[in-house]
Amino acid sequence: MKEEPPALAKGWAECKEEYLGDTGRTYLDTATKGMPPNESLTAMQDYYRALRRQDSRSATDQTISILEHLGEARRRAAALINASEEEIALVESTQQGIRVIAEALRLAPGSRVVTSDVEFLATVVPWRSLAGSAIRLEVVPGCAGAISLEALEASLTSETRVVCVSATQEVSGATLDLVELGRICRSHGVVSIVDATQYLGPRMLDVERTDLDCVVVGGSKWLCNPFGLGFLCVRAPLLEELRPYTYGYMALRLPPGGWSEFVANAAASTEVPAVFTSSASKFEGGGTGPYLSALTLAASLRGLEAVGPARIEARTYELTGALMDGLVDAGMKIVTPRQLPERAGIVTFTTGDEQRDLRLYDVLLDEEVMIAYRKSGSTAGIRVSPYFYNSRDDIERCLDVVKGFTC
Repeated sequence: MKEEPPALAKGWAECKEEYLGDTGRTYLDTATKGMPPNESLTAMQDYYRALRRQDSRSATDQTISILEHLGEARRRAAALINASEEEIALVESTQQGIRVIAEALRLAPGSRVVTSDVEFLATVVPWRSLAGSAIRLEVVPGCAGAISLEALEASLTSETRVVCVSATQEVSGATLDLVELGRICRSHGVVSIVDATQYLGPRMLDVERTDLDCVVVGGSKWLCNPFGLGFLCVRAPLLEELRPYTYGYMALRLPPGGWSEFVANAAASTEVPAVFTSSASKFEGGGTGPYLSALTLAASLRGLEAVGPARIEARTYELTGALMDGLVDAGMKIVTPRQLPERAGIVTFTTGDEQRDLRLYDVLLDEEVMIAYRKSGSTAGIRVSPYFYNSRDDIERCLDVVKGFTC
């Protein structure tokens, strides 16, 4: 996907002030929670003021107008990954996005779903709920916190219907070649479902190039949205084939006049045959949508667009590269793969001893360097996740604490 640089791209100092100006600490934990821009706060305040003032001619007009927040969030999510708006559904979380696809696939008994033992819980839980009744869950062992595409492909059989994995692992930061993953799944005729929550942002994603069937992205981390809304992308022809178990009226195909015409039409009742949309929004569930979350998601995505996805990727690699070099100089062992194609925005490291890691983790927090400690199986360590709104000074501040650690 070719990207034109923003006409007035923000400088890095401006980005730090915009996103971290109120933090008061060295924030290096976007893999846990992204920092929303000031624009998100302003958008929420404007939303509530408009509700209180009732500037519209009627409350109905105002309700219809705020439906556009959902549309803008879908459009901006689509643009970010080179998809169409019709392929985007807004979902509250990664787990919800995977769950609605898992249910809509209506897999026959005995169908196999392949995942990995290094996966984040939310990627696996929807399949666990189906296991034993409809499907068999095949868990491929990982290696050093990473998924081997060779091992994954070797596990595929004629009964395999789905591969569901994360693009970037939340503990190790190990990152898959999504183009190769898409090729493997397509060549074996299996549905590919990818959790790109820890990937998108630090890395650019082009769903046309990767040829993946479904991509789910939680919004509260690298997309910098408050908790509560992300998105699901379902590509054709799978999109046309899948049918949700239930539809809400938000999934109705509207008349040419949109919601205004729909509301004004007294015949739009139980006697009128419902025609449901073929777009991915049919997976959004029941009644009125998450207006406020969609409003902040759209604002957060506008913020990323203003900086530029290519610049964000380059800046993240610059900061994580400097961090890795400094950690090696400090005698730390890097858990995350060092090669650029095999990582995104997460850098996990260890002192070589779990108890020392935990003590260093506490020291970093005491020194107001916000990071995380994560463990999955035998893979564990202190996880640092800088983003474009961080500075070299933030990296040096973290490294100074690590280098001074003697316990």
